[in-house]
Amino acid sequence: MKLLLLAAGRGSRIFKNIKKNKCLISVYNKSLIKNIVYYSQKFKNIKEINCVVGFRKKNILEDLKNYKINFIENNKFLTTDMLYSAYLGIKKLKNDDVLLFYTDTYFSKKFVKFASKIKEKDICIPVSSIWKKIWKIRNKDLFDDGEELILNKRNLVLKIGQRLENKIPQNQYMGVIYFPKSKLNYVKKTMLACIKNKKKTHLTNYLQYLVDKKIKIKAIINKEFWYEIDDIEDYKNFKKKYAKN
Repeated sequence: MKLLLLAAGRGSRIFKNIKKNKCLISVYNKSLIKNIVYYSQKFKNIKEINCVVGFRKKNILEDLKNYKINFIENNKFLTTDMLYSAYLGIKKLKNDDVLLFYTDTYFSKKFVKFASKIKEKDICIPVSSIWKKIWKIRNKDLFDDGEELILNKRNLVLKIGQRLENKIPQNQYMGVIYFPKSKLNYVKKTMLACIKNKKKTHLTNYLQYLVDKKIKIKAIINKEFWYEIDDIEDYKNFKKKYAKN
């Protein structure tokens, strides 16, 4: 399995407060991105680490200088979104399963271990069954920031990424996607098609695009700890509850 980290963006909602790449926010004395790398190296299933960079890339390279990482540059980070970064990464990676991580999120060691053990023939997304507890810590309105996730009885995704309207889902997307190697050529082709249609596209929009094309996406439910940081209040609430730095 190859790890693919997406770290090309600035993080516009929080940048004015932190003045640095969002993935370099420090929790437990490590940046968010270094935390993922540090844990990943402990699990033998992850054979290679790749990272897509763009905004202030030198700061990320400096933060990760002690780790063996293949860096891929998104020099269009100002005019593209996560899907384009994912496409650049997938285009480089061959002959192995790919585990993609967003890097604006704290993932526990137990979660990284859980994700590293995924071995499926279909595209998979780990989903959190404890997300409402996390949102309480973030002090967020579920309907304001949560996203729709509808699964069928076999835990296959029916809807993902739309704004919540009426019903609160039991599980939530975590910003991690598993792509089996057998699907990489198809993924690369369909990512490019979506990008050509719309330059700025979220990965959840892409996942919904696949669902609409009858591609199976399996949700793997877990209860390991994670914490998404979108804005300065998320960061303050995390420090208040969990961290001293």
